[in-house]
Amino acid sequence: MHRKSNVFIEILKYLPRDKFNEAVQKYDGDKWAKKLKYWDLFNVLLHGQLSGEMSLRMVSLSHNSHFGVTETKIARSTLSDSCMKKNPAVLMDVFWQLVSQIKNKGKKLLNNLASTIQLLDSTGIMLMDKGHEWAKGNGRINGLKIHTIYDNALKCPVHFSITSANVNDI
Repeated sequence: MHRKSNVFIEILKYLPRDKFNEAVQKYDGDKWAKKLKYWDLFNVLLHGQLSGEMSLRMVSLSHNSHFGVTETKIARSTLSDSCMKKNPAVLMDVFWQLVSQIKNKGKKLLNNLASTIQLLDSTGIMLMDKGHEWAKGNGRINGLKIHTIYDNALKCPVHFSITSANVNDI
C-alpha cells in the first residue's frame, strides 16, 4: 500500500523547484544520472534528515517504507553512489536561494519567531563547608542548581527555579 507523507509534501511546496532545476542545469547535476535524478536524491535525503535517520541504510529503508512503490524503491548502494558523484554546489545554491527568500519575504515571520524564543540554562552552585549535608550531589558538584528561562525579546530572565544539583534540566 502506497502511503503519502502529507507534512513532507507541504514542506516541499516551500522549495522553489524552478530555482532548484536552474541550479542543477548550471552545474550539469543530472548529466550522468540513470536512476536517481538530483531532485529525487534531495527528496530522499531531506526525508531522511527530517526522520532523524543516522545512516544511508536507514535513510534508504525509511524512504522505501514511506514511499514504497516499486518504481521509487532506492537501494543503499544507489543512494551511496549518488551522494558520492553529485556536485554539492547545487545544494549550496539552493540553500542560498532559500536564505534570500527568508530575508526578503520572512522578516515579519522572523521577528515574530524571535519574540517567542526563550532560552533555558542551568548553573550549578557548589555548597561547601558543614551544614549543607542535605544538598544532593550530581557526581560533579554537591549543592544546588538554578534553572533560568531567558526571554530573548525582553532581554531578561522571566522564570527561575532552584533545585537539587541532581535534577535534570529537562
